[in-house]
Amino acid sequence: MIFVELEHSRLHVVPFGKGHRKVLAIPGWLEPLDSFFPLSEAFEQNAADLRLCLVDLPGIGASTRRGARGFSLRDYAQDLWELIDELQWGSLTLMGHSLGGTIACTMALMRPEQIQSLILIDSQPGGASPDLWPKDKETLERLCETVQTLPEKAFPRMLPRLMHQGLIGNHVEASLWQKLRPIVAAIPPQVARETIASLVKTNLQPYLGEITAPTLDVLGTEDPLRMPPEYDLLLRLPHCQRREIPGAGHTPLLDAPEALAASITDFLTHLPTRVAA
Repeated sequence: MIFVELEHSRLHVVPFGKGHRKVLAIPGWLEPLDSFFPLSEAFEQNAADLRLCLVDLPGIGASTRRGARGFSLRDYAQDLWELIDELQWGSLTLMGHSLGGTIACTMALMRPEQIQSLILIDSQPGGASPDLWPKDKETLERLCETVQTLPEKAFPRMLPRLMHQGLIGNHVEASLWQKLRPIVAAIPPQVARETIASLVKTNLQPYLGEITAPTLDVLGTEDPLRMPPEYDLLLRLPHCQRREIPGAGHTPLLDAPEALAASITDFLTHLPTRVAA
């Protein structure tokens, strides 16, 4: 395993590829970096000119927290900028799945000059404040309450169930889910509670217009968390294009990695290469 030692965290990272375009892959809620393995392998098969860095967020997988910093989305954004500084990457592309896309947008607002592009995979860039999700407001509030009130001894059993039933569903092969399940079961209750509480408090809607980097929004057509067009915050991103993955659910990086890799590679191929000052 490769670890990067930072002031507030010890991050487990896995590099993929030796291309010119640097891409940091940010997992979704409760997801380890392993969730990006099928997509990373699809990039390699396509001979994509990428240098990927997969990372476990603190408290998930093999990454750990140190010091007083917590597990909010902004805490994670600060961790990842510290990782980027340590890697001396300069400008880069941020690729986030679900909650990871909200973290990516938070990072883009913090240091817009370093963002070459954003890739949001079945994500809601504005956050998951119930006010932004009118049709799912009760579901989000109930999910947050369930996680906050769940007895600690029940977390190893219930967290995988919540993730599988609410996010992954039956679109992902059973063998892939069996690899992820024990990692999800080992997530500490504090991490699950703080991250979901932070997500449902996050509302970036007033600031999305400040994100000027080229953005790719990729959606699975069968994603149960997809917002209706009238509430679609991606319409507020000034340089965003959308592509859909037919038949994919909320996790196309697991259930349709080849199609997802093709869409991302095409998007990145047509971007100019920027070098940070």
